[in-house]
Amino acid sequence: MWSAHPRVITDEQFTDGTTIDGSRLQKALKDMETRFNNIPRGDLSTQWLPTQFIAGWSPQRPDLPRYHTWPWHRSLNFEQDILIDAGDIDNVTNRHREKGYRVPGIDPDFIEPGLQLAETQLIWDQTFFFSDPVILVDWTLFLITDSTQVLNRYYTNDWTFTGPDTPDGFSIGDLTKDLILNISVDSDLDREDRSLADIVVKRSKFTVALQTVSQIDWPAAGWPDMSTPYPGGPPHGIVVTMPLYVPIHQRSRVRMSIVIPRYRPLVGSGWTVNPYTNQVVNNCLTVLEPLSV
Repeated sequence: MWSAHPRVITDEQFTDGTTIDGSRLQKALKDMETRFNNIPRGDLSTQWLPTQFIAGWSPQRPDLPRYHTWPWHRSLNFEQDILIDAGDIDNVTNRHREKGYRVPGIDPDFIEPGLQLAETQLIWDQTFFFSDPVILVDWTLFLITDSTQVLNRYYTNDWTFTGPDTPDGFSIGDLTKDLILNISVDSDLDREDRSLADIVVKRSKFTVALQTVSQIDWPAAGWPDMSTPYPGGPPHGIVVTMPLYVPIHQRSRVRMSIVIPRYRPLVGSGWTVNPYTNQVVNNCLTVLEPLSV
């Protein structure tokens, strides 16, 4: 009875009682070349395992007093944000916390001491050190707001300009393009000098409100293990998914940066003058790490 043989590299078999000629040798070598240039997944044991780094931040209600902006920091390092009487701003290592983050309507070098409503951008940095080489697979960011069907809404960002002023190139009612996502690797020469960092992935100048999450209704009754129960209505907000597949060398310090805008008060938008309070932030970085013995 015929059955498939276990040979997978080539069908040619060279044993006693068989002929050995140039044509068969050529075919066997060609079969080997073809297989080794396209090694099937089943020929290799799993050398990499996925790891997911998940972080989130639920701000306090926007209608309550605010005492700090943590984990968000001004994009421009200002001495009053670091230490009282810290001296001149030129004494800090990095004047700017990030590279390539300018958006219309905000001057990244603008300074007005003591005015917390000054125009600026706010950055949340997340840092990872990898002792072995890794592969960054993808990064997903959620900015979740309250459903429009909920009576008492606190997180209401709609990523739309409301006026009376708008940045150049935008009108009242236009959707914003002011969210920036960066992944950078610190320089081995000086890890603390942000100007030397290599930006490996950047996403900017995209229409934020068009990255909407699914708005399928969630049950109004909530779930038994939740207190207080979810008030009902569909989820709202955005989800930004960034496929990466970026190799990172060993002993690397990787920074993930989320940059949001704070416009001057006359530039009205869904971010409001306290943009860090107007949505719940969650994000997940998936990394392939090598197996270690």
